[in-house]
Amino acid sequence: MVQNSDKIVPVTVVHLIWMPYGTVLFEKFITSYCERKAGYAHQIVLLFNGVQNEQDLAPYLAIANANKITYSTLIHYGACQDIDAYFWAARQLNTDYILFLNSYSELQADNWLALYAEKMQAEKAGIIGATGSWQSYSSSVFINNSWKWERNKPFQENFSKFKLLLKALFYWSFLFPSFPNPHIRTNAFMLKKALLLSCKKGNLKNKFNAYLFESGRNSLTRQVNKKGLKVLLIDKMGNCYEKEEWINSSTFWMHSQQNLLVADNQTRLYSDGSDAQKKKLTYLAWGK
Repeated sequence: MVQNSDKIVPVTVVHLIWMPYGTVLFEKFITSYCERKAGYAHQIVLLFNGVQNEQDLAPYLAIANANKITYSTLIHYGACQDIDAYFWAARQLNTDYILFLNSYSELQADNWLALYAEKMQAEKAGIIGATGSWQSYSSSVFINNSWKWERNKPFQENFSKFKLLLKALFYWSFLFPSFPNPHIRTNAFMLKKALLLSCKKGNLKNKFNAYLFESGRNSLTRQVNKKGLKVLLIDKMGNCYEKEEWINSSTFWMHSQQNLLVADNQTRLYSDGSDAQKKKLTYLAWGK
C-alpha cells in the first residue's frame, strides 16, 4: 500500500498491472526499469487492476523483490478501464506530478524520467506523452473499410457493413473529430495530479468510452488545451514537439520509430509489421 504521509512527493511513477495479462508483461517492464536509469528522484507505485484475491499479487511482488526495487502498491479490486484506475490512484497519492505507464510499457532510454520532469517544468507544459497521433477514430473507419456492395458476399455481411457506415456517419462523427485529430496517447504520459483530477472523464463503461477520453471531442488533450496549457510529445533525446510538429518526431507509426522513449503494444504492432502494414498505420496516424 502507499504509505500515508504529509510530505508531498514531487514525482510518482505509476505502473499499471492488468491482472489478466499475467506476469510476462510485468517482467518486461521491470527489466527495462532496472536497465534504464531514471535520472530523477521518484517513488514507483505498482497499480494492480482487476484483482480478485490479494494472494494473486505474490508472483508480481516476487519479481519486484528479486530485482531489489523499492516500491509501493495500490490494489484495485475488480476490473475497470485503465483511465478509471489512473483517476482512482491519483486520489490516493500525495504527489505533485504523476507519470502513468500502462501494462505494455517498456522504457527505451536512460534518464527517461529526467527528460519528462525537466521538460514539464521548463516548457510549462500541461501534459507530456511519449507517443501521440493525429488519427481520428471516425475517419479511420472509412479508410479501413470498403463500402461497395459485394455480390459474392452473403447479404448479412453486406448489410452489416452498411450498418457500420451509418454508425460512422451519424454517430461516431459526432463523438470524434475528423482527421487530423491530435491527441496524446494514454500509454506513457505525465501531468500534474491536480490537473488530471480537474478533467472530466465521464462514465467509462467500456473500451469505447476510454477511446473517447483519449481522442474524442472532449479528450484529455482537448481539455488540457482549453485550460491554456501545452500538450507536448517527447522523444528519447528529450526533444519536445507541439501538436503541429508531432509528425516530425519519428516516435509513433513512422520511419523506424527510432526516437521512441517508451514502447508499448501499439508501437510493437508497427515495428513487427510488414512494409504494407507499416504504410497503412502511418497513413492512419499521419495521413499522406
